[in-house]
Amino acid sequence: DRYLKPWIIPEPAVMFIPRSKEDECLILASDGLWDVMTNEEYVTWLGKEYFGGTKNGVTLPTERGEGIDPAAQAQQQNFSQAVLFKKEVRTT
Repeated sequence: DRYLKPWIIPEPAVMFIPRSKEDECLILASDGLWDVMTNEEYVTWLGKEYFGGTKNGVTLPTERGEGIDPAAQAQQQNFSQAVLFKKEVRTT
C-alpha cells in the first residue's frame, strides 16, 4: 500500500453536529460528491429527485432552469452517498 499512501488517508474527516427537530434528513457522502457540489446544491438536487421539484409548494431552483446538473458534474467522479430521511418519502 505504500504506493497509495499519498492519496488515501486512514483517518476520515468527522464532524459532530447537534440535531434539531427541523432536520429532515442526514446526508452521508464521500468527498467526491463534495468536490463537485456545495451543500446547498446537493439539497436542491435532492429536493428535485425526491420531492418532484417542489417543497412545501415552492418550486426549487433546478426546476426553474437554474442551478447545476450534479449527474453531469459527477459523471467522472467516484463518490458514495446515503440519505437517511426522518419521515417517509413518496416518489413518483
